[in-house]
Amino acid sequence: MNEPSGEGPVGQGRATRHATFWPVGKRVVPHEQLTQLLATASIRHARRAIAGFVSDGDDDILQAAVSAGTAVELLAKACVVATEPTLLAAKGHRDSLLVLAGRGNLTETRPTDIRTITASEVIDLVRHLHRSFVLAKPSELHLLAVRNAASHMGLVDHDELVEAVGIMVGALEGLARALSLDRLVFWGPNAVTVADSLLQEANTRIVVAAAAKVAAAKDRLAATLASMTPILGALYLQTFGSPPPDAEHAAPHKCPACEQRGWIACVVVRSDVQFDRDDDGDFSVFVERTAWPTEFGCTICGLSLDAEEMLQFDFPESIVLEPDFEPREIADEWEPDEDLFRDR
Repeated sequence: MNEPSGEGPVGQGRATRHATFWPVGKRVVPHEQLTQLLATASIRHARRAIAGFVSDGDDDILQAAVSAGTAVELLAKACVVATEPTLLAAKGHRDSLLVLAGRGNLTETRPTDIRTITASEVIDLVRHLHRSFVLAKPSELHLLAVRNAASHMGLVDHDELVEAVGIMVGALEGLARALSLDRLVFWGPNAVTVADSLLQEANTRIVVAAAAKVAAAKDRLAATLASMTPILGALYLQTFGSPPPDAEHAAPHKCPACEQRGWIACVVVRSDVQFDRDDDGDFSVFVERTAWPTEFGCTICGLSLDAEEMLQFDFPESIVLEPDFEPREIADEWEPDEDLFRDR
């Protein structure tokens, strides 16, 4: 990605009071380039983390720990801004909302003083906006914990840092795909080889963890059934099957450990309101719905898999649900505008 241009009025630091401008050292960047600004800053931090996490120098290691989590937060914010900048504003903070809306002229709050949602909230929001982005919650929490320990206490554990940098690389790869960024441009010709190695190691850890969970689940079930007669064992499997989880949508799926019925917990993404009209002139209003798996659980054998581990098995990437023909987005008294259907 190219650096924000330093040419013209923006590069010279001249701004009007009719828009938001973002300061970058001695120059400013227009509101429209906020996505690029955040992505460029993420690139710098990502490369610092890659370069510093194997260093013997305390300063380099400390910077790598801070940069690993910061790189992910910044690129996640870039993904959110690419959809709608105001989604970053802290709840209830009017002036931050105005600045992020590009209306900095309506408030005395400076861009450097705005309040945004937390890093975890940003990542959760990206999970909603880009369902192909997979970052397990424990991995996210580890990454941010390593950053916070370095930022707030100056503490870095070597093994924790190595794991965090591996998590960072996987998360940034997913975020870069969501933004259609070229990975070679993102990492650069030198860091990309290290990123590839870390991706392979991270994937190996996930594969091993998933296989270990399945093996442990099989052992648990075998121990449970060992004290039962075949008839009691069959009755146990039929009686104590997994109940549906408390989730927006739950889909049954065969457990990869015991082959009994477990459940996929999903979040549901709703489309914009859709309108259609048939040949008889009758119209319909509906919202398309897609369920995105977040975890799998089976109470028969106790197997529990997160979103990253589910990728190692034959789980669906997404589930298309029946449309909602009575969408909550439409008021009960709503009547269609005939102009919507005039050309249909």
